Amino acid sequence: HQHRSRSVYKYSSIDASNYVDSHYDHQGVGRAVLSTLFGRLKHSYTKITLLNEKSIGVHRAFGIRELGTYHNVGYKNGKWLDVIRFENR
Repeated sequence: HQHRSRSVYKYSSIDASNYVDSHYDHQGVGRAVLSTLFGRLKHSYTKITLLNEKSIGVHRAFGIRELGTYHNVGYKNGKWLDVIRFENR
């Protein structure tokens, strides 16, 4: 989806999300999805909860630039979660 709604951002980037069922872990599905996505986009942002080490590892393997961490911004299963943000250029 669009990264930001303000018109200044309309050509610059998107926020991308993808989810792969854990049944497909270690089968290259996530890597294939990201490879296709990053191959088609000039610029995108990704946010991942810090608990999702597998996804963070795959993004780092692509050399995606880490921008920083938002602390206690996500809430899931009764816990506040930190979210790490990546930029693909």
